[in-house]
Amino acid sequence: MRFHFDSPLEGEIVHHPDRVRWTEESFLDVPGTDENGPSRFLGVFQSGRRMQFFLICIVAVIVLFSGRIFYLQIIQGNYFAALAEGNRIRIVTERATRGIIVDAKQRPLVSNAPEFIVTLTPFELPQNIVLRQAIITRVASLLRESPLAIIEGISALSQNPQTRRQALPFRDQIIYEDAVRFMVEEDRLPGFHVVLREKRDYPATYTGDTEVYPMPESIGHVIGYLGKINGDELPARQQQGYLASDLVGKDGIERFYETVLHGKHGKRFIEIDALGNEKVLVRREEPEMGKRLILSLDLDLQRVLEDSLQHQIDSLPKRDRKGAAAIAIDPRDGSIRALVSLPAYQPKTFSGKLTQEDSTRLFTDPSQPLFPRAISGEYPSGSTIKPLVALAALEEKVITPSTTVLSQGGIAVGQWFFPDWKQGGHGLTDVRKAIAESVNTFFYTIGGGHGSIQGLGIDRLTAWMRKFRLGERLGIDLPHEATGLVPTPTWKKEKRGEIWYIGDTYHVSIGQGDIMVTPLQIAEMTMFFANGGTLWQPKLLSDKAPYALVSGIASANNIQVIREGMRRTITAGSAQRLSTLPVAVAGKTGTAEWSTKRPPHAWFTGFAPYDNPELVVTVMIEEGVEGSSTAVPVAAEAFREYFKGK
Repeated sequence: MRFHFDSPLEGEIVHHPDRVRWTEESFLDVPGTDENGPSRFLGVFQSGRRMQFFLICIVAVIVLFSGRIFYLQIIQGNYFAALAEGNRIRIVTERATRGIIVDAKQRPLVSNAPEFIVTLTPFELPQNIVLRQAIITRVASLLRESPLAIIEGISALSQNPQTRRQALPFRDQIIYEDAVRFMVEEDRLPGFHVVLREKRDYPATYTGDTEVYPMPESIGHVIGYLGKINGDELPARQQQGYLASDLVGKDGIERFYETVLHGKHGKRFIEIDALGNEKVLVRREEPEMGKRLILSLDLDLQRVLEDSLQHQIDSLPKRDRKGAAAIAIDPRDGSIRALVSLPAYQPKTFSGKLTQEDSTRLFTDPSQPLFPRAISGEYPSGSTIKPLVALAALEEKVITPSTTVLSQGGIAVGQWFFPDWKQGGHGLTDVRKAIAESVNTFFYTIGGGHGSIQGLGIDRLTAWMRKFRLGERLGIDLPHEATGLVPTPTWKKEKRGEIWYIGDTYHVSIGQGDIMVTPLQIAEMTMFFANGGTLWQPKLLSDKAPYALVSGIASANNIQVIREGMRRTITAGSAQRLSTLPVAVAGKTGTAEWSTKRPPHAWFTGFAPYDNPELVVTVMIEEGVEGSSTAVPVAAEAFREYFKGK
């Protein structure tokens, strides 16, 4: 049945078409509606600008979170991955064994010995005052020290914020019993840890060809000693893989070849559980042992030179200066066979606790036992420089091998007189005799000029000294090498405000005045004449390749003339006591004046065998008076030791 109503019945609710349209248009903006319609009403509350702002905020938040996610996962991903890995992986350092040092015959100069130390990581100390005090009290008891000493030690290590998270050396030389007690309680002492490292040990004796001898004390200047890493150098050392508790070379070979001797620490990567217990070894990086260094030194020759030098020092009258130096060097390649500086020190002094007595002796003694005179001492050369001056005069054609000068006791220039050492002079003198008898008048003449001989003049004279590397370092593989001084008119004007006089040139020509050399430089100069014209860089490391500093600067004929003069020094000159040796020696003595009130320094430098040299020996004794009487006997003992049985 279908019903149709054209009009509503009374009381019936009717949905008007306009009402329906109004409801729909509340959601749709229908074109054609009037301005006051419902769609316009809603637009007031949701304007285009507000919608734009709302969308920008959403986009900004998305970009912000996306950027943060990118930073954390991509840029810092490795860091946080490592951080997370560190929560389950413990990295334990395996210390590398430091390389040892031996002499040319493989006899050890140093060895390694285990040592317990206590380290402190300041960051791990509790902030609670009561807990910290309890830890300090217990550590003081374990280390047999006062709590105040522990507090002072903590304060000294806690000042640098960059090292607060590092295990810094706190106490060393912990005896075994104390180390064990400390290990037992270590878990209850946050910040403090016991570590086993190696320290240097120094043999008291060595084995010679027939018997056991005391180790030469002068070896200390050669090998040096170890010490703690200074705060200033710690960042650079850590970049090289060092630990804050490592020991490093402070002097000598230990310092010069530090990175070679140190080696490379290894690491063990161990998986741990939530309680910190070790579970599994994940990975291991093997430590690399430091290189074993073989030096060119011969301990027997070192001992003989040291003993002979000390004997000469002891035989001299009592005086303030007690220093001496001696060098033995191979002229064929520059290898150092012995390097002695007296007084000396024992490196083991620095491997233990430095006592007040040791400190006073090492740092306040006027004889300066820590001073390596052989390479750092600067002295007037005396007559040892004369072979160089003679060669320069020959090369510059100031003289010929047959040129003679009449020595009558000295040269007078105006009111000044420049004497020979021999009263009345040496008579008619050529270059060979001048070297053998150390005739000052001859060298005054060829250096500064006199009579018919013009002389080299200071410019050519100093130029030749520079050719022999005087006034600069030779490059020996040790720290603290000195340069010496070659004076010039410019230097004198700047230093003293004075002009240069002819007398200054005369003084330089005989190795006096302002010229300063090291014993090593004189040994190198002697090497040049020994081997026929090459200046090898001095070296202590046996497998270091020879390096020529100077070669080809003089003719073989002129060099031979100088050699003949140096040989005549032994056969008829100032070092005749060397003529009794079983090997032919050539050389030059020297007496270097340096004070009007104190005795002169004594020099000798020479080589042997004359025809095919294998060894140069240079000796310098402070206030030794005359080279012929004090330095020559030392050289004799060295040559005798080296050539015995050959």
